[in-house]
Amino acid sequence: MLNRIAPKAKDFTNQRAYRNRPLTEADKLANRRNSSVQAKVEHVFRPLKTL
Repeated sequence: MLNRIAPKAKDFTNQRAYRNRPLTEADKLANRRNSSVQAKVEHVFRPLKTL
């Protein structure tokens, strides 16, 4: 559905491992890159959340 609305949109969510499908090395690298960016953004907004 999202592809029809915004065909150029990218999915920046972390991939999840399941019982019968472990993460590939490419998924692990992508998750690490996404998590590092997400952490930098979340740390900025933490003081605002605690007010």
